[in-house]
Amino acid sequence: MLDPSSFMLACGPVEMMVASLVMSAASAGVSYKGQKQAAKNQRAYQKHTADLQRQAAQRKQSAVIAQDIQNREAVARQREEVAKQAAKARADVTLSAGAAGVTGLSVQHLYSEIGAQESSYIYSLDAEQKMRTREVNRSLEDIGLGLVQQQYATMTPVQEPNAFAAALS
Repeated sequence: MLDPSSFMLACGPVEMMVASLVMSAASAGVSYKGQKQAAKNQRAYQKHTADLQRQAAQRKQSAVIAQDIQNREAVARQREEVAKQAAKARADVTLSAGAAGVTGLSVQHLYSEIGAQESSYIYSLDAEQKMRTREVNRSLEDIGLGLVQQQYATMTPVQEPNAFAAALS
């Protein structure tokens, strides 16, 4: 009969140490490869997230610009309407003055008054448009700064694997 304790160590201590080192090296290699893949996945995720953030910021900026264009068009229509009303008022003055036989400084004074009102209204439209333009520029800048902050938060450095450290573990 065979003694079971004789099968316990089929190889000597040197062979056991070599086998242990081979297993440790294989484990370190698998660990390093896994860490490398995790770092690659993290970089891909960060790039995808940064792309989405950039697209969202571009959509916000486009919306702000589109609104600004609509506001500018509305102001242009208002300016046109003011010019039409002023021209009509001048024509009415000319017609009324001609029918009444009024001429000279009285008519010139009415023309001046109409021109002053037209200029005043157009000046206020222009001043309002300048304020809107400053606000649009501020909004676009804020969107850009927000994107930069998001990008910094998203693009944190990825922990790269260290083959030496993996071999020591």
